[in-house]
Amino acid sequence: MPVDVVKFGDGIELDRNSYELRRAGRALKLERIPLDILLLLVEHRGGLVSREDIVAKIWGKDVFLDTDNSINSAIRKIRQVLKDDPENPVFVQTVTGKGYRFIATVGDNGIPSPLVILIMGVEGSGKTTVGKLLAQSRGWTFADADDFHSASNKEKMSRGVPLDDADRGPWLRAIHDYMVDQAGKGQNVVLACSALKQSYRDQLQQGLEVKLVYLKGSFDLFYHRLQERQAHFARETLLSSQFASLEEPVEALAIDASQAVSEIVEQIKSRLGLS
Repeated sequence: MPVDVVKFGDGIELDRNSYELRRAGRALKLERIPLDILLLLVEHRGGLVSREDIVAKIWGKDVFLDTDNSINSAIRKIRQVLKDDPENPVFVQTVTGKGYRFIATVGDNGIPSPLVILIMGVEGSGKTTVGKLLAQSRGWTFADADDFHSASNKEKMSRGVPLDDADRGPWLRAIHDYMVDQAGKGQNVVLACSALKQSYRDQLQQGLEVKLVYLKGSFDLFYHRLQERQAHFARETLLSSQFASLEEPVEALAIDASQAVSEIVEQIKSRLGLS
């Protein structure tokens, strides 16, 4: 059941009972439709809300008006009131061609919501090593997505057979269930996960406060790293298939994976405001 007052940003409150948006106790002027859309985004915080979702919720299916312009206008008004830069958003993120995502950390009754930092990339990008060091530096829980694979998935990968979406479905659900459980316990989590496709990332982020970090590098860099690995079930032959499947995130903190692990961790902490 949604809480009555949602708090986020610097003293901003969204009050469902009084149907009011406030900053530091003072009401902020926002018309009904922009406020309704903001409520919808906050309710699905961390998850993608499509333009179709907005139309269905705000106007219903049988609507005879220019909803595109209405949505664009409403989003502009939300950003104006919240002083949110569309080029470097803190509250409302535009996912080009898909919709919007509320990305601010939300706290109920002033208590910050647990945060998930999802470190993504192909095999050899260093996401597990980086994730462990980041979690250790913050005293957070670390989770490796590899640990949620079924025995059959691991066996396929050990033979160099790429996983398909049918293989990944239960795996993604298990990871998401774990993160929801940790959030319910008030635990911040650093998750290392390939998260190659946007649809996978959308599923993992649903209903959670997630900051996405993308470890980016060349095929040659990661291939040479994998050649030096021992006792890892994902063989080097999978690297080509992962690069082929990779949908690079548009909205993520992209980090050069060729740097030293300690430098990468410090960059993540600095750029996400965790220092």
